[in-house]
Amino acid sequence: MTTTSITRRDPDARGYFGEFGGRFVPETLVEPVEALERAYFAAREDEAFIAELDRLLTHYVGRPTPIYEARRLA
Repeated sequence: MTTTSITRRDPDARGYFGEFGGRFVPETLVEPVEALERAYFAAREDEAFIAELDRLLTHYVGRPTPIYEARRLA
């Protein structure tokens, strides 16, 4: 069996991931996309955000769906 190492690659200053790739957005969406990018980079450095994300990934993501009896639904 072979395994592949996955490493995180952030875009360079031009928004490119390696030699190829990048982003294309209409001019009207450039500012909202850049605001989202700034928020993303800020969240990556926020320890409270990282702790909450780790908690959700540990205790919520991938768990079985809980069975819930909805008596009043039927």
